[in-house]
Amino acid sequence: MRNIQKLYNCSFIKLLTYFFCLLFLLTFSGCSFGQEPYFTDGTQLSAYLDSNKSGQNQFEFTCSADFYEKLKADDFFELYHVIVRGGIDYAQVMISYNDFRHFIQISNAAPSSYPWADCADLDDVRQAALDLARNQNGFILLCPWNLTDNLSEGNTFHRVLIRSGIESYRVSFSVDAGIIRVSGINYLEVPYAVVQDYAQFASAAAGFETMGINDFYIVFDADLFERITNDPQQYTIMVGSSRLGSYRSAVDPVSLTIRFSSVEFTDAPREICRTVADVPEAIKRMGAAGIRDFELIFPDTQVFDALYRNDFELLLTLEARAGMSDGKISYSTSSDRIIFSDAVITADAVMLASLSDAITYVDAQMAAGENDIHLFCTEELFYALMGDLIDFAVVHNGMNRIYDLIAHNGIFKYDLSSVRASHVINIHINQRYPGTAVMQAVRTGNSSGLNAREHELWNVAAATASGLQREDPLTTARAIHDWLCEHVVYIDEEFSEEDDNAIGAVLNGRANCDGYSDAFYLLGSLAGLNIRYQHGDSYYKDPEQLSSASTHLWNLLEINGEWHMVDVTWDDQSWGITYEFFNIGRAAAREKYFWNEDMTVPIAEN
Repeated sequence: MRNIQKLYNCSFIKLLTYFFCLLFLLTFSGCSFGQEPYFTDGTQLSAYLDSNKSGQNQFEFTCSADFYEKLKADDFFELYHVIVRGGIDYAQVMISYNDFRHFIQISNAAPSSYPWADCADLDDVRQAALDLARNQNGFILLCPWNLTDNLSEGNTFHRVLIRSGIESYRVSFSVDAGIIRVSGINYLEVPYAVVQDYAQFASAAAGFETMGINDFYIVFDADLFERITNDPQQYTIMVGSSRLGSYRSAVDPVSLTIRFSSVEFTDAPREICRTVADVPEAIKRMGAAGIRDFELIFPDTQVFDALYRNDFELLLTLEARAGMSDGKISYSTSSDRIIFSDAVITADAVMLASLSDAITYVDAQMAAGENDIHLFCTEELFYALMGDLIDFAVVHNGMNRIYDLIAHNGIFKYDLSSVRASHVINIHINQRYPGTAVMQAVRTGNSSGLNAREHELWNVAAATASGLQREDPLTTARAIHDWLCEHVVYIDEEFSEEDDNAIGAVLNGRANCDGYSDAFYLLGSLAGLNIRYQHGDSYYKDPEQLSSASTHLWNLLEINGEWHMVDVTWDDQSWGITYEFFNIGRAAAREKYFWNEDMTVPIAEN
């Protein structure tokens, strides 16, 4: 590139001779200096070159002493920059000069088609690439010597250009002249974004989602790239802070880029959990916000592994602590994420420690009309309620206390599930006993939840109860007891589900033990009595099978503050009405029944 020659270097005598000869010629021939253009700064010179370059391959000019020294310094470093700014191809020019006259000649000049920019630092270089590269075959950068030298080493220049979207190119570094020429430019084949922190990453991802782009590059700041590629926890935090769901990725350490492809974005909110203790708090926050689909991100792989171990046994325990009773989970071991969907989270969930706690809680949930009841139990309470069901070997399901909770509250159809690891029991109510449903409508004044048959039951039962009311509660109870025995036929195997409830007993005249009990509860409640359901086991009605027992439902009746048992089913005998099981105490009941006495109100001894 350096085509520089001095016009005439001579001794002092030769120079003096030349000076006098020239003075003579000027004096006697009428010739004079000053025919070449004269410049005092680079702006003037660049404008001159740019305006006169068409068809011209040689330029001659003189300069002020200061400007001449500036152009000549460091092997004409500044002059080459002026040449580029003047639209001349710097690579082929030859420079001649005369120190005495401050004269410079530029020959072999040809126009340049490359745009140029002055750059003082790396940010200038990137901005110049953004400004000059698009729709151009190449460009030229004019830089200080040290910047040019820095860019020519390693991957620095490539990383700067990739941040401008340029993937491949040809480059020529003229370090001594502080000139960089870039040509043959090819851009990244998919959109890209430059990020310096997690917030910018999340913003970039959101922008691509908005534009419907699922294949893109992220160009990282060097420090951030090193952090996320050397520490998987940091990578997890970064991705977790965005809306990226599933994706494929390709990492290029040379250009500090990651290409994300086949990206599926997620609307699920996310929480970053750094410790095990963060998990229940994060789930609680989701529940308080009514969020059912969300993700938990775990920067520390050891925390994720602890939750993942033994089929998520620890996670299930933490879910219960947070009030989460149901939901689906999926997970990614590569990104240490757990994805929750359809999560059921009870805000301010109550931890139940005793049977009385469980009874009180279910009573309150039923009174509030809840159809999903979630019991968050201590380990002791969980096994006390579930009993033999834990091992799926039910000997007498009437003795499992969970059925007491269900039946005592007039729940007719339900789905029961439990999670042993978290000690959570879920009761989903599909249908209440019609007697319970009618009485709830009576108490709340809202009958919108009743179906047509339940409305019919209400009308008939209300008229019947009114006609059976007597002067005192016990006599009223006996009148209802007798009416059922007279109007209902006991059936051992039901023909329809109505045989299992008050509709069968009151409207159809046939029922099993559930139907008798539901009807006695409904008629008695409408008549002003305090009546409950009682669940347990009892001997078969057939005297020949007294050694056998079956699940049974009967009632409790409160008279003058004391509770006694009433079993209309067993009092309705084929030969007539008996009172063997009417208003009996514990002593008599224990001869015929098994029940969990710790799950019901205290029964009078006699």
